[in-house]
Amino acid sequence: MLRWQARTAKSKVFQGVRAKATAASDSKTRHGLAALLRSFAERRLHGQSAASKAVSALGMGRRWMDALHLFTTVPHPDIVTINATMSALSSGHQWLKTLCLFDEIRRDSQGSLLKADVISYSNAIRANSALLLWEEAVYLLTDMISFGPEPDRLACNLTLAACAEHGKADLAASIVERMRTRRQQLDVVAHNTLLAALARQRRWQSACAVAMAAPAQDVITFNSLLGSLEDSDRWEVALEVLRQMSLRGLRLDGVTLRAAAAACRQRWQAALALMKMAEVATDLAALTAVGTSCEKASQWQIAVHLLADRALDTVAKTALISASATGSLWQAALQMLLELKQRADAVAYNATIAATEKAARWSISLMLMSKMEEAFLELSATTFNASISACEKSAAWEASLQLFNEMMMRKLAKDIVTFSALISSGWSGSQGSACQCRRSAAVLSKLLGPGAAPGGPPDSMRLCEVLFLASALFCASGNQATEELPRDDECDVADSESCALQALQRHAARAPRPLELIPTPSVQGEGAYISSRESKSFEWTELRVSERSIEEALKAPFVGSSWPMPFGLSAGEVARWLQRELLATSPFGQFGMLVPWPEEDDDQLGHGGWVGYSRRQVCYLTAKSYLGAKARGYNAGLFRLMSMCPDTGDFRHSFAMLLAACAADPTLANGNQGPLLLTAKARAPPSVEEVRQKAEGVSMQAAKLRVCDYDAGAGPFDGIDSVPKRGCQKRRQDAPGVDFMIGGEPGQATQDISASWFGGYLFDAKACGLGGGQDERLSVYFPEVTILAYFLSQSDKYPQLRQPAWFLGARNFFKNLDGTARFDSPMVLAEVPLKSDLVDVSVADHLFEISSSRPVVVFMSESQGLVDDHSTRELQLARLNRLQAQREMGTGQFAFEKQVRAWYRSLALTSYDEKIHGALRALVKSVGTGPWFSGLWWGDSQLGFLAIWLGHALAAPTWGWPSRTDSSPLMLDYYIYADFTENPGNQCYVIPGEACRACLNVCQNPEPPASAYWMPEGALFNGRPCVPDASICGQKGFADAVKAFGHQTVSVTWRHIEEKVAWGDLGKNVFDILLA
Repeated sequence: MLRWQARTAKSKVFQGVRAKATAASDSKTRHGLAALLRSFAERRLHGQSAASKAVSALGMGRRWMDALHLFTTVPHPDIVTINATMSALSSGHQWLKTLCLFDEIRRDSQGSLLKADVISYSNAIRANSALLLWEEAVYLLTDMISFGPEPDRLACNLTLAACAEHGKADLAASIVERMRTRRQQLDVVAHNTLLAALARQRRWQSACAVAMAAPAQDVITFNSLLGSLEDSDRWEVALEVLRQMSLRGLRLDGVTLRAAAAACRQRWQAALALMKMAEVATDLAALTAVGTSCEKASQWQIAVHLLADRALDTVAKTALISASATGSLWQAALQMLLELKQRADAVAYNATIAATEKAARWSISLMLMSKMEEAFLELSATTFNASISACEKSAAWEASLQLFNEMMMRKLAKDIVTFSALISSGWSGSQGSACQCRRSAAVLSKLLGPGAAPGGPPDSMRLCEVLFLASALFCASGNQATEELPRDDECDVADSESCALQALQRHAARAPRPLELIPTPSVQGEGAYISSRESKSFEWTELRVSERSIEEALKAPFVGSSWPMPFGLSAGEVARWLQRELLATSPFGQFGMLVPWPEEDDDQLGHGGWVGYSRRQVCYLTAKSYLGAKARGYNAGLFRLMSMCPDTGDFRHSFAMLLAACAADPTLANGNQGPLLLTAKARAPPSVEEVRQKAEGVSMQAAKLRVCDYDAGAGPFDGIDSVPKRGCQKRRQDAPGVDFMIGGEPGQATQDISASWFGGYLFDAKACGLGGGQDERLSVYFPEVTILAYFLSQSDKYPQLRQPAWFLGARNFFKNLDGTARFDSPMVLAEVPLKSDLVDVSVADHLFEISSSRPVVVFMSESQGLVDDHSTRELQLARLNRLQAQREMGTGQFAFEKQVRAWYRSLALTSYDEKIHGALRALVKSVGTGPWFSGLWWGDSQLGFLAIWLGHALAAPTWGWPSRTDSSPLMLDYYIYADFTENPGNQCYVIPGEACRACLNVCQNPEPPASAYWMPEGALFNGRPCVPDASICGQKGFADAVKAFGHQTVSVTWRHIEEKVAWGDLGKNVFDILLA
């Protein structure tokens, strides 16, 4: 709940701070603050402004409101003043205001004066930790590690504390390891924090390693280490820890003794020795721990002597009886109860009965109930439940029925514990299933009889029926063979109950045996294999190669040209590294390869699954398959692609350059795994109704729309933000500019406008080179994405990863592929980053380095099959936005509502597993797209824009960090093309009038070369690719729609579109219909 409140409330906290702070301070207070500020200014402070010194003084006095007001009076506060204000707010526990002020620093445009420093980050991390927002605390620390400033000990310790508080021991260990690799000195507090997290999870081996690596050890260090040993039966390690404490002159306290005694539970002599040697007052927990160790060694008399030897009052001894019951010390509990005599109360008796219940001493529990009545103590439902459970454990089912009868006579409330124990008593201790069934029938007849309802809960009959089905399921799916189960005539039960039993029996007999899978391995080192799914290993077919044969295979795609010397390496040098370094040992350890398993949704990730491979593992998969090896028992698309293109072609060219990059990569030196590459799929799609419900109350402004006019010649557009220049530069006649496919805007994801799977129809076309649509071309330019997408499926016809999917950590290897595809050949190697773009991200509670340069998201509109590709009339009408099927506003397969859902599902952060949210948030700031929906799936380009805009307004807020006042951190970068490679010219119709006609002219003069597009023959106009008809350019464009609906909610805009377009004139453009 706190997390939700932070997300929803904090965006409003800092707005109008200056006015509110001024109003909150009366005239006298304002004069006092001004005098304070003047006094500091008169002292001519060095190294710190007078304002910051004054704010700091107020903060130390916990006068945060005065500090905030004083801050609002400073016209141009510097970073020191802002940090002092944040510290003052923190001192007053004003965490939301602290985070909003930090957000103001990061958004500020005044330059280096307001650049957040280590103090700013530490204040923000502290605030996030206090608000239980551990994920953002980790995000801020990794942001410091990757981009600066260098984190100090305070920032590290605060983040580690947040992780430990939420049980994220692995993530805390990753942070400590990352600090060590960066030679960042961590203090004993950091190591103690990590130890505490490991101790809670009883991971004593890891705790020992951390303790020994700590720069110093104190009592807290060793107490945490002892805590990790509880229940481990490593008593000798516990004693060694105590010896180490003694050698260091550290004094044992109560916590030390309690933890050591718990670790020595299997060695009662050692536990007693600890008790006698302790020079501190022992508490109940320590006494119980020592007593438990004696009890487990069948030395309960010693435990009784030890516990009784302590001078304890009645309350303490009653508490010790309860503690003994928890530890199954029933003899000790009984002895102490008898010693209390008349002083024993119902609590002490119930605790002792509970102890006898755990030990199945039902006769003693009945004796104690009799003693309670003699002492005039009330027998409660708790008393009866414990005794019935004791009877159940001892197979004394007749006694349990008698106790149940007594409960009914006393009109005591019966609950699920009562009924379940009573049912179980009918099954325990039986030698034959028929007897079991008869006993259960007797118990059930009692429960279901006319006397069961009075005194019981209102739904006791329903509860009994549920328990009967549970007992029937026990009979049907137990260890006995199916043929040994009782026949219908063996049990005196109703026909309906017999049917239920038979149905359960048949279900149990048909239950499949579980697959024998390899558990997903633990993370070892940077970038090791990690997945949300179970994994299965496969072995490689035999591969016999030499350095010479590898060199020839690398050179084969360059027939007619020379080896391009990528990264300054010759083909021989690359071959040598592959043979001697990469192929010599498997980066999967003892396995040949690891694959997420089992198959679901025609690939290995299924709905919502993800997998991370190290860069070395991706290089290994590439090299093995490139040289002809395959997997035994796993016919992945990658192996089929390599077989289809065995020697030459653009794919082989691309993979050869990837292998050269592997050989040159310093992160792979000395056998290192290198950074992570992460592939993740969305969960199953929500219903349209769910998406519509989310649209209520969400503003269209949440989409954070930015537009780039790449070559249409119509922009910029009034009232709409432009994509920054580094991500938007117009193309020239002879060279590409910068768009979302070239890449240039930091954090901008490239959207692959895909089919139902990544990579398009390569196998149908038997294509080994550039061609097809945008999807096929991107697969050549991003070889790491192709390797993973084709490796993660063995589907029969299209063995490629299904969409929607994210690829993080991949890189674009070649220059000049823009949305027009006019300049993508010949392929020219780009400046591929090897380590300069690496950042730290959190995945599944571990820190990984990952390439940040080119996130890729793959998804399609729900319009595949909208148009018959063999119908020239349908194709040409669709290219002119005049096909009736394009404007379906109902609930059909291709309806507008399905397109909104497709965009929302593909980009909503909530569609993906929570364990990768940190990585997505850290790497992705915006999504670049073009004419999605209206490419080779032939949708209406104007409706395509509207579907994108609506869907993104719904998806973007799911990416919000609680510390960001901006409600939509994932921006939408929409690129407009005169001649996009798919359906060239059609996107011109999103702009109106003369601008539209000029855009169509750009497409045709000169028209794209044949290599820049692919379309069915019937889609061409007189054999030419561009849409020629300027007469249908409308009066209104997308900018007019944004102006008209930008301040409406998504739900209102959505309904208006559907109502207007459903009844609109097919001869008019969608925007003209909407805005008429």
